[in-house]
Amino acid sequence: MAAERKQLDTKSPWWGEHLHRYDAVLPYLKGDEKILDIACGNGFGSDILAQNIGQKRNPDAIGTEGVVIGGDIAPEAIEESRQYWQRPNVRFELLDGTQLPYADNFFDIVV
Repeated sequence: MAAERKQLDTKSPWWGEHLHRYDAVLPYLKGDEKILDIACGNGFGSDILAQNIGQKRNPDAIGTEGVVIGGDIAPEAIEESRQYWQRPNVRFELLDGTQLPYADNFFDIVV
């Protein structure tokens, strides 16, 4: 796992930077957004976002609103995310942020 990736069990020098990106978005959420959390690492931020939007949504019905997709290029990060965070409105995908498999403007918010 990359050195800058936030560990779940320890505080790192990156802790404030990681939390800030999610804290900055929360006041603007209405609850029905489609959110991409790119470079999600171990998924803790995707879970924070999912707590604040459409919790009854199914992320497999991706056309619906109120879902979070956490994406990372590292397979071990996606595996860890899937292990720890299992809300009904969040899913984790192996994604390269430079080649996303989604249409332009598909997501309402990108973190």
